[in-house]
Amino acid sequence: MTTANKAQIVQKAIEIWKNDLYKHGYDQLAQNNPTEEELSENGFIQTAKSMLMRDNHKAYVESEFVDVPQDFYFDVELGLEQGTFVSGGRGCGKSSLTKTMVDVFLKQGYVIKVFDNSQTWRRSSIANLAIIKPYGKFEPQYDQSYVFDISMLSLEQQKSFIENIVDNDFNYTASLNENERNWRIYVFEEAELLIGTYDHSKTILRLVATGRNLKLSHIAVAQRFAMVSTNLISLCGQLYLGMMHEQNDLKKAYNWLGNNTKELRKLDVGEFVRYSKGNVAKMTAELFATETKPKLISVESKPIFPQPTKAKEQINAMPFLRVGMVGGFVLLFLYVISKIR
Repeated sequence: MTTANKAQIVQKAIEIWKNDLYKHGYDQLAQNNPTEEELSENGFIQTAKSMLMRDNHKAYVESEFVDVPQDFYFDVELGLEQGTFVSGGRGCGKSSLTKTMVDVFLKQGYVIKVFDNSQTWRRSSIANLAIIKPYGKFEPQYDQSYVFDISMLSLEQQKSFIENIVDNDFNYTASLNENERNWRIYVFEEAELLIGTYDHSKTILRLVATGRNLKLSHIAVAQRFAMVSTNLISLCGQLYLGMMHEQNDLKKAYNWLGNNTKELRKLDVGEFVRYSKGNVAKMTAELFATETKPKLISVESKPIFPQPTKAKEQINAMPFLRVGMVGGFVLLFLYVISKIR
């Protein structure tokens, strides 16, 4: 990929400057050429650099695109160091693809923790399945792999549970010596609900941005590409994009794929466009299958989230009972007063 030289940047800056003047009706001023200093002071040089870098990047990506579907490829080291992002419309095969990635990590001896909010991971190569209930307490072992089925929790409870696990693991790992750490990967299903464009978890973003220093990595899986934080996507070393049809998703994907974005509309189930370091290729992933029968982890009855007592629930549910109780006390008080007199 070529880099624009100074002359090209200045020429582009002049072009932007003139277009800006024409746009605001200053046709006469646009006939003159500004100095390089004027262009720099008004921000046109920096704008030109950004535009040329983006255009060159897209041209490179488009020229390097491999249209013939290749076999599934997953760079394990890159997945550990920079994390992975998987996105695509409903039913495109993204969860199956992610299970294949997780299987690769497990065979390397790494710890995996999956947060499953739709019961998609009931069958995977992870041995432990913990069904998390709103009024049950579960303390996972640090060095064990788990699928946390959080489908019974509300969205706010899901966020709280995930952040608690991630935060505890992060802090505990930071307290270990470097030679005591082992890679652990966190899988976030429906990532747009956790690390969205306008609302994102600071705990998860900390993991994504700095986790590699502690041997903590992630796989983020999302149905709506447009709703996911650009910061998250940009930090991931590998992107696997399945079939997409929503206009906003395609528009955002264009920032990475350029004109190759149109290929996303044509993909079949199990087909993905892989983007990594400017390289783009279409590939096919077989449907994941496993013989592993997960061990169902029992959940204690101690509450994770505050649970109202039955007595309080009954009183709150019957306001007339509260009124009756107050009235009874008033009558008793009046009766005592009358006796005293």
